[in-house]
Amino acid sequence: LAGDFKSGVRVLRMLLGWSENGGIEVDSFAWNVALSAARTEADYLGAMKLYSTIPQEQMTQATYNTMLSLHARHGGHDAAEELFREMKRGGRVDKISVTAIMKSRVKVGDFEGAKLAFDTAIKVGGADVKMYNTLLLGLVQ
Repeated sequence: LAGDFKSGVRVLRMLLGWSENGGIEVDSFAWNVALSAARTEADYLGAMKLYSTIPQEQMTQATYNTMLSLHARHGGHDAAEELFREMKRGGRVDKISVTAIMKSRVKVGDFEGAKLAFDTAIKVGGADVKMYNTLLLGLVQ
């Protein structure tokens, strides 16, 4: 989802205010939309703060994958690795998370790590064209 992160957060705050006053209940979709709107480095920093405030019961596979993708896209390699480990421990690794960690590893020149993640893809439903393309990009960089 593309969008304006600051506006997304502003709407989320309004929803949370209504929720506290007996109105609209904020669900995981609202959190995920706000996170996915992060585009700039400043947005990424804001998204990390927002992620830390999401109630545990509102965290979904999409929430984890969105944050993992944001880490990969914005150079948060260590944070991506930490989140990926957490996802593995919780049995939350899927094709999207494998592709995201591969992108993070390729971005820092860790082709072997990307290949290792690719090899684990077989265990979570098989490799797809995005994974092959990510490996290919790692080889040509």
